[in-house]
Amino acid sequence: MQIDMKTDRELIGLLGNITGRVQGVGFRHYTQVKATELGLTGTVRNLTDGSVSIEAYGDSDQVKSLINWCQSGPSSSHVISFSFQFIDYKSLDYNGFRKI
Repeated sequence: MQIDMKTDRELIGLLGNITGRVQGVGFRHYTQVKATELGLTGTVRNLTDGSVSIEAYGDSDQVKSLINWCQSGPSSSHVISFSFQFIDYKSLDYNGFRKI
């Protein structure tokens, strides 16, 4: 999937939802590790419908890398779909990326 963005160094936000075999397989843990490696802030959480939700903020290149990673996730998972939308960047009251 190609992701076109206006500028490569823009600060942006991402809301994403991943479905498939994504709970009970370490998806949140590995997402937190990847997002931390990329220098993103935000959260990842399990939802009651069996999907995983991601809210991430950072440089557009970093967010683009997380999007690419989420399309397949860790080897223990099986991603069926990854839907996302870009949102305005916001500064969070904490540093880092949290697993909820």
